[in-house]
Amino acid sequence: MAHAAGRDAPILTVSVAAELAGMHPQTVRQYDRLGLVPAKRTRGGGRRYSLSDVDKLLEIQELSQKEGINLAGISRIFALQQENEQLRKQNTRLRKRAAELQEHVEHRQLLDQRVFAAGVDGDVVVFKRAQELREYRERMRAAAAQQAAALAAQQAAARQAAAQHAGYVEAESDHYSGRTQYPAVNAELVVWRPLPLRPIEEV
Repeated sequence: MAHAAGRDAPILTVSVAAELAGMHPQTVRQYDRLGLVPAKRTRGGGRRYSLSDVDKLLEIQELSQKEGINLAGISRIFALQQENEQLRKQNTRLRKRAAELQEHVEHRQLLDQRVFAAGVDGDVVVFKRAQELREYRERMRAAAAQQAAALAAQQAAARQAAAQHAGYVEAESDHYSGRTQYPAVNAELVVWRPLPLRPIEEV
């Protein structure tokens, strides 16, 4: 099948177009004069037709021979078809334009609904909707709770390790209570008493 642009190329002479349509060349010239199938003109004034023109010639032949429609009716049908095609193209353009306007309106609405907030690092964070801000806050709260739990666990582990390795408790100093530091482990209490000194024998 030929390309759409190729079907509109005026490369066929009157005789070739008439042969493809199965009609006399004089009939093709008559349709040209009536405006049913206008031909393109060369610099020398010769008629040139395209494959799309041949399709129209075949349609005229079918409408006149099988449907019994005269040339005036066929001309009216062609005019309505052309008007319908123009309306279809216009409708396509309007639909495209409406889609562009709708996209523009939605974009403006998104811009109007933006929410500015400060992130944990102090930078400004832009949200498209308030719902996104609420979700962001929930994520930040969950992250902060996890960090707090991890820090508490680290602190507890550090205290436990310090207690295990130190092995003693601090008592009040002599300046305040007169007591010294004792081991915080179970141990026997040993009391040391010096032996009495013997008197020095006289020599």
